[in-house]
Amino acid sequence: MLASAVLAFGLTAVAAIGFQTSPQSFNNASVAMLAALFLMTALPTAIAVIAPRNFWLRALYAGLAAGMLLALRRILLQTGLSFAPLDVGAALAVAAPAAFLLTCGAPLWRAALGYSLIGLATTVLAVAGGLAVAAIETANFGLIQTAGPSIGLAAGCSAALTVQIAAGFARSFSEGGGNHLAAAEAAKEAAAPAFFALLVGVVAIMSAASIEVGAENAIAGARVAAAAVAFAVAAPIFMQAGALSLRPNSERTAVVENRRRETIRPFLNAVRDILPPSSAIAASAIFLIAAIVAAFETKTPVSDGEILTIVAVAITSAVTFVSLRTSLVLTIFLLAAGRLASWIIDILGQAAPTEPARIVAMALAAMFTAQLFLAWRDRRNPRRKTREVMQLALSDSLFAVVVSTILGAAALAATEAAGLWSEGFEAALLAGGLSLIGVLAGPILINAAGALLGRR
Repeated sequence: MLASAVLAFGLTAVAAIGFQTSPQSFNNASVAMLAALFLMTALPTAIAVIAPRNFWLRALYAGLAAGMLLALRRILLQTGLSFAPLDVGAALAVAAPAAFLLTCGAPLWRAALGYSLIGLATTVLAVAGGLAVAAIETANFGLIQTAGPSIGLAAGCSAALTVQIAAGFARSFSEGGGNHLAAAEAAKEAAAPAFFALLVGVVAIMSAASIEVGAENAIAGARVAAAAVAFAVAAPIFMQAGALSLRPNSERTAVVENRRRETIRPFLNAVRDILPPSSAIAASAIFLIAAIVAAFETKTPVSDGEILTIVAVAITSAVTFVSLRTSLVLTIFLLAAGRLASWIIDILGQAAPTEPARIVAMALAAMFTAQLFLAWRDRRNPRRKTREVMQLALSDSLFAVVVSTILGAAALAATEAAGLWSEGFEAALLAGGLSLIGVLAGPILINAAGALLGRR
């Protein structure tokens, strides 16, 4: 709690200093970003947390909640009310489906959602600190081209890390640890992904900067990205973990987590039955062949910035996760998913996202899906069979990846709703698509890798 208080004071001081001399237009955009972040992440989460347990009541509640948000959007559009630069209509248009999806699947991630609310509040504070650093650098070097993508990437990483900490806390508590031990274990598990997000985020933002901006502006953008992502990952690790450790010990935490595991057990058994190692190896080969075909067929070639980002993911994951196998599987997935996503966009007849949007989406998708591959690393054991390891990894992280994707993509889209980055929506959609491929292909890849590389 002492570290949380120091961090909160530091972020508040940075915000006060940064916004003191920044233009009023930037201050307005910053306030719009914080408001959009609340509307598009915290509000859908709060709606889903109190969803009924009964399926039909929950479906009715989800439809009513999403309908009310869309009705509010319609009213604002018809009355002509403006909160510029915040596009409230766009924010509510994202919040409605997010609330519907989170509410419908509430039994699959109720604990992760409930314990992530305080983390989402710290995300807003951390983003305020990142915006203040952007204001300071803008005053010194002029308009920072990558300030918007940096803030969106930081917000997305923070939202994903918040869900991971909440899910880790519920899992550790249900396995016998008290609140203090469970919170400490969750923060410890989040440290490696936090460093991973920081290093990959800085490389991605530097890769996204165009050559024309100049070296000084690009370096200033890298500083904004480093500060924004550092604030965004430090805030939940200290503040959220500290808040969770102060909760009174209650068996309800274990009951909710055990109920979630009981709910997904039939799904996990079905995956185990249809994915023996031989089938997983064959399916992985088909997935990689499809990616190779997509690489030749897609109209969008791999850019230098994307290559740098993938190399950064490979090196950084190997160092921070202390696992060459985890790094190998994550890198192969990201490379294949990027080509498949580009090909699917071409097949649908849509315009390809710009290079900065693709790079930011790829970095954020790596953060989302890393949870699954880290769970696979942690559950590996010579005494467990390959399918048992896969089953445990899916139980620990698969649905947390889904929640991280929904909230992280919404946080990234908030940059466009606030007027900070005009490509926020397309980057968020691409990040969500890449993560969806990870949810579908991840179990196949980890099962095949476990069979090919051994149990140790």
